Amino acid sequence: MISSKVYTKVEEIPAADWLELCDDSNLSFDLRFLKAVEAARPENIDLRYALIYQYGIPAGAAVFQLIKLKPGGYRIGFSNSQGRSRLKWLTSRLQNHLPIYLVLCGNAFTNGASGIIKNTW
Repeated sequence: MISSKVYTKVEEIPAADWLELCDDSNLSFDLRFLKAVEAARPENIDLRYALIYQYGIPAGAAVFQLIKLKPGGYRIGFSNSQGRSRLKWLTSRLQNHLPIYLVLCGNAFTNGASGIIKNTW
């Protein structure tokens, strides 16, 4: 049976389960690093941490960033002219009222394997 749990703060993460998957070799999953990112994050970024279990055993971990784009502060492209005009019409009416959230698996400020890690058994 597979289950998962999502956390909004590093302090909520069961450290023993996290450390079973994430050793010191990958800084992006180090709880101290994640806590520092959490403390220094811009106001428009929320963080989520997920643990995936298989039969109660930690099988995977993931780090997500939810980036809130300010209304009016984004542009959306489209490949064809008809789609582009419809999208322009829609966004012109919505962009000053509705924020858009970008969900990023990993860390927008680092490169490398920073999003998902799995158990290697």
